[in-house]
Amino acid sequence: MSAYEITVIIIAITLIGFSMNLFYLMKSFKVGILCLILLASAEFCVERMHYEIKWYIFTIMPFYLFSLIYMMVKLRIRIDTALKRIDEREKQEAQEARMEKIRSGAAEMAEHYKSDPELKELNEFVGDYRDNDPV
Repeated sequence: MSAYEITVIIIAITLIGFSMNLFYLMKSFKVGILCLILLASAEFCVERMHYEIKWYIFTIMPFYLFSLIYMMVKLRIRIDTALKRIDEREKQEAQEARMEKIRSGAAEMAEHYKSDPELKELNEFVGDYRDNDPV
């Protein structure tokens, strides 16, 4: 075996290791197992056809690129959902802050209403008066 063939084998094993590590980190075990089965069948076909060793690396490259693209898409989806959650949380916090201001303002007005007779008269004038006349 020449140094070139050894280098190609090391590169191939490294690429397989990196792609399986990506699948493991992203908890995509089903896709990783499927990818390994397809890779093994492709390597078996290349070996049965008695191609040179450089063809082994060419059969491994699409699987490695697929795993990279798959991980980038999965990460992009996760980032988008995280950004949506952050936006929803900020909107919810802003709404809670507004509601707290409204509650504190209502509590303050209730205190004024209890102590200020002028407000009581105004409220009776505006709409606190009930008409008990049956129609």
